[in-house]
Amino acid sequence: METFDLKTFVNHRWFLHKNNSIQKGNIVHQFDLSDEYAFCVCAFYLDSGKRVLYGYPMVKNADDLDLMNNPEHHALFMNVLFQKTIWSEENATLKIHYYDQEAFDKPFEESIKQNLEQSNSSILFQGGRFLKWFRLLNAGEHPEVEMGVFLQQHHSKDTARILAHISYDVNGESYVVGVIESALQFENIAWDYFGENPSEEKACLLGTQLASLHHTLLAMEGEFKNRENNRLEVYWKAFQANLKQSESQLQGRSLEAANAIQSKWSLIEEYVKSLEQVSFSSPVSRIHGDLHLGQILYKKDQFFFIDFEGEPIIPLNERREKRSVLFDVACMIRSFRYAKAFFKWSSSAALEWAFLKGYGVESSDELRFFLFQKTLYEATYELNSRPDWFYIPAEDLLNHVLTNQP
Repeated sequence: METFDLKTFVNHRWFLHKNNSIQKGNIVHQFDLSDEYAFCVCAFYLDSGKRVLYGYPMVKNADDLDLMNNPEHHALFMNVLFQKTIWSEENATLKIHYYDQEAFDKPFEESIKQNLEQSNSSILFQGGRFLKWFRLLNAGEHPEVEMGVFLQQHHSKDTARILAHISYDVNGESYVVGVIESALQFENIAWDYFGENPSEEKACLLGTQLASLHHTLLAMEGEFKNRENNRLEVYWKAFQANLKQSESQLQGRSLEAANAIQSKWSLIEEYVKSLEQVSFSSPVSRIHGDLHLGQILYKKDQFFFIDFEGEPIIPLNERREKRSVLFDVACMIRSFRYAKAFFKWSSSAALEWAFLKGYGVESSDELRFFLFQKTLYEATYELNSRPDWFYIPAEDLLNHVLTNQP
């Protein structure tokens, strides 16, 4: 199979294995859609022996091969792709699965917005269709599709409709590589809305809507395995390893936060150990799993929840399991704290309490557990991806330990 320059991939934010030692990469399947366009499935072989797959929509003759970096080709690529339901290449297929075929009676129109700064890549097209490419590919039923279909049947008022999804099928396994949804009409991303208008009333409304979403998801099937203490242990070990490796890259406030953490290391270890004793009593359900203000839209006194794929780095089978609803709640509190740092608010406490009031919960040891677990995960993420932002979770992590408060 054809090999390629690894730098083509590893410099993108959506490439989630930057900190792994990669032996080689190659194209395992290339679906030639036309003389100009192709969809490639690329394999990367890690030193651990693991093989990971990434999807890569490609403009063959462009200086930058990545479709996402060639907006003038977005609609043309999709119209070529949708000429057929199944594309075949050796023992593999690329297949379109329709949920509303009438939504594709008209061709794709010009793209008007794109987002490259996530673990996936998305395009908004004129005419009301929204495309998301999943870059890291996982075999199995995808939560974005599964939950999207369930919610449009049971809870359609504040989520998008799934119109179609695209799968890569090989050797009896199916990988969802993309999904097309109805484009929601909105005024603002919640991150921007609260940045301009940190309204306690709207934070309360957001909490109420999340509680309603969780109530609906209680009826959705899914297995429950209590992995929370194991996740805490994994995140703690990853944080220790990454802090040691990345400390030389830190500067300014992030370096100060790292030094403060080092000075309180024994206290943090004791705190992590104490969290193992926390009991869990909140309802378990299918949840969003990666909820933050950037995954929520706002229009006229209503919020809309998007991006139900869960945390991409977590195995697909775990993302489809039931989990405490308080994890989503904790994710939202963490997002308000990121907004506090970014927008330079003096405090986010009033918004947090309003949100909790709207959701119908109070502070608890269980919420404290999930807040610390999420903060630990964020700290490792920032060390790997945005060292200048490391101080945000790092300072909060230390505050958890010193105050024993959520």
